[in-house]
Order: sequence, then structure tokens, then C-alpha cells
Amino acid sequence: GGSIHYARWGTILNSYIEVFAVRLPGRESRSRDPFFRNMNQIVDEVLPVLLPLLKEKPIALFGHSFGAFTCFAVADALKRRHSVEPVHMFLSGASAPF
Repeated sequence: GGSIHYARWGTILNSYIEVFAVRLPGRESRSRDPFFRNMNQIVDEVLPVLLPLLKEKPIALFGHSFGAFTCFAVADALKRRHSVEPVHMFLSGASAPF
């Protein structure tokens, strides 16, 4: 699986819900890009892209499998660095991080 499946959710959800799918290096259309070495690299790439889109709206985050860990790290960084907190976070297919 990959983010392409979740990007399609935007076509089936209500028009007032925007869906943004994160495509990491080494996967799907970015398969030739080298993988990140740690979660901080992922967060540092994702935050600058998402932050302008999220700052003025209530947000919910979803992550599945490795995406659950990524989602948790992004939510934590959003709160600590920018005082932006999701109204909800859905995590599936992974054990709790702590």
C-alpha cells in the first residue's frame, strides 16, 4: 500500500473535508529518492508543506502502519513547535509508540 490509496479519499468525502496524502522518498512516484534515515528528517520535510495548509483550520490526522508512527511524530511536532493541535488523530495498524 501507499499514500495514493488515501489521496483518493478526497473524492469520496464531503466537499468541506480536504485530504492531503504524504508521499515519502523511496515510495511510489518517489521510489528513486533515497529513504530518510530517521523520523526527524520525515517531520522536517512534512511540516513546512503541511503547516500553511493547516494553520487556520481544524485538522484531523490519519496514519496507518509506518504512517501511524509518522502521524504521531508530525502531530507532536505541530504541537511543540507551532502550537497547532489536531482535533483528532486516527492511528491504525501499529502498536502504541510508548
